[in-house]
Amino acid sequence: MMRLFFLTLLVPAYFSAQMLDNRNCAVFSGEPFFYPEFIRNNKIKSITGSVSTKADLRVIQSKGLITKFFFDGSGNLIKQFDSFYRGKKKDSSIITYHYDEKNNITTKRMSDSYGFFSYNYSYNQIGDVMRKTYCRDENATNNKNDFKLKKQYTIVNETYSYIRNDSSKQKNVHNNHGGIYQKENYIYDENKLLVKTEKKLIVNHKKGQTTYKYNDLMKVSEMTIQKDMSKDIYSRFIYEYDQLGNLETIDEYRNEELKTHKEVIYDKSTLLMKALLTQNVPSNFITITKFSYAFFD
Repeated sequence: MMRLFFLTLLVPAYFSAQMLDNRNCAVFSGEPFFYPEFIRNNKIKSITGSVSTKADLRVIQSKGLITKFFFDGSGNLIKQFDSFYRGKKKDSSIITYHYDEKNNITTKRMSDSYGFFSYNYSYNQIGDVMRKTYCRDENATNNKNDFKLKKQYTIVNETYSYIRNDSSKQKNVHNNHGGIYQKENYIYDENKLLVKTEKKLIVNHKKGQTTYKYNDLMKVSEMTIQKDMSKDIYSRFIYEYDQLGNLETIDEYRNEELKTHKEVIYDKSTLLMKALLTQNVPSNFITITKFSYAFFD
């Protein structure tokens, strides 16, 4: 019934393209989630989403808000822009991404009400993160959309070490002083698919875990996150795909209660993502984001 209800809002197409990368379960988050190959091959320069909403028993209303994604010529996401209302005043948030020659993210910089902050990464030869710093970044301009680094202040400096075997990887998280304060274990199945992540704090022994399930195409079909194993509180995400393996729906549960339903609509003539429908299930409040595209020459 929920899916049929969505169909009455927009005319969807059940054809999709290899556009959304859900390998890290980060689609529609602050992390890059587009396949760079798809973006590059189709010469997509930017994607703009116009936001409308529909409250229960109300008509669809435009909010005058947008979300926008910018890409470089290699297909990497380099900037994400979102507008929103802070009270009655319109505001915006910006995330920029910088990459090394292996397309690893070296800097992820975000705006907030105080200015800018960033996470900065360095890697070993096989792509493991070896160092992450959290910094406050001073902008040399007064324009949020034209950031130029004037001075950077390092606040937190974490380093990492690893122990590997055939079916698992242990990641040790070191604090500013070099001491290990957290251990993370990554467990893989016989197909080298990640099936469980375990985290343990050294001092208070607090444990958390994330588990993954996969479909026949080796796409993530379910992710369950329990941040504190001593409490019976967890989040579960169910992912559904079309026959070609393209993401179509995301259902988010808190314990066993469905909280959010997301549905991706594709344009059957271009195979580009056409819209994202997000339903807050308890209130039946729906956010509709319609996408348009700009291309490189």
